[in-house]
Amino acid sequence: MVIKRLYVLAAGIPKTYLREFMPDLPADLLWSTYAGKIEDYSLSAGEHVILLELKGDDTNSSYTSFRSACRQRLGDITVHIEFTDVYGTKFPVFQKPLSWYARHRESQANAEPILPESDA
Repeated sequence: MVIKRLYVLAAGIPKTYLREFMPDLPADLLWSTYAGKIEDYSLSAGEHVILLELKGDDTNSSYTSFRSACRQRLGDITVHIEFTDVYGTKFPVFQKPLSWYARHRESQANAEPILPESDA
C-alpha cells in the first residue's frame, strides 16, 4: 500500500495533521508520538503508522484532563486516506470515523445522577 495523501476532517474542515485539531498541549505534557505529513509513504502488510500518541501518568490530573479533552475532539474527526497498491492502482478513499473515542459522551450526558442512599 502506498499512501498518496492522508488528511483529517472535522466539521467540514480538512487538516494535514491530526494534532492540529487537538486542544493546546499543557506545558507539563508532550506528545509521545506524532506523524508528520504522510504522502507517498509505503506500508508493508501488517505495518502501521501512529498518527498521534499521548502517554502519561493516570495520577497526573493535567494528563487525565488533557487526555479526556483529546478523546472528545477525536470523536468528531474522520481520517481520510488516498492510496494505491505498489503498481499504482488507485482505490476508493478509505474513511475512518474516530467516533469510538467519544463513546462515553452520550452515556455521560444521559446518565442519571447517582444519589447517596438514605439512612431511613
